[in-house]
Amino acid sequence: MIAVSGTHGKSTTTAMLSLVFEQAGLDPTVVIGANIPQLGGNARVGKGKKFIVEADEFFDNFLNYRPEAIILNNIEFDHPDYFRNEAQLFDSFKKHVYRLQGKKILVYNSEDKGINRLLKLLPGVRLKNINLYPYKRENWSSKFSLGVPGEFNKLNAFGVITLARLYGIDEVTIIHAMRSFRGIGRRLELLNKGNEPVSKLIPI
Repeated sequence: MIAVSGTHGKSTTTAMLSLVFEQAGLDPTVVIGANIPQLGGNARVGKGKKFIVEADEFFDNFLNYRPEAIILNNIEFDHPDYFRNEAQLFDSFKKHVYRLQGKKILVYNSEDKGINRLLKLLPGVRLKNINLYPYKRENWSSKFSLGVPGEFNKLNAFGVITLARLYGIDEVTIIHAMRSFRGIGRRLELLNKGNEPVSKLIPI
């Protein structure tokens, strides 16, 4: 299982990742908390061995999973109707990371203050057993581009690209999937472009 978590961008990142894995011929099963036009809904049932899930922290739902890999986008205080304070929130994210098994891959946004705070809270002995793969906006080739705008979407894409490479997906497939991704429902969703031309790809 591959879990995508964090305060923001989970649905988009999960959708991007599912498209990459699908185009790589891995035929994943996917569950996402939003409508994905390219999937025709919020889920797909594949015949491959990979299961990709949007892992939400609300009510500690992500603690129901034992993933072999996690993409962690960011951490900010959210869901005050469940989390009493930041300490409880970070404790839940710690437990989420501790539930890694097998490959124990943690791909994370190294630019995010919340994630860096989380890593400092993890005992060194725990971190030694986890394979850490940070990502950030620098040192990436201009050949990668997106069909959706926003600096936040670039960061989402970097997490996906990092994990896809770890799973041996070739660069040509990743590039094509990133370019063909058209976003998710209710997130900068283009409902009617009229006679306007389709916007150009956004370089990462």
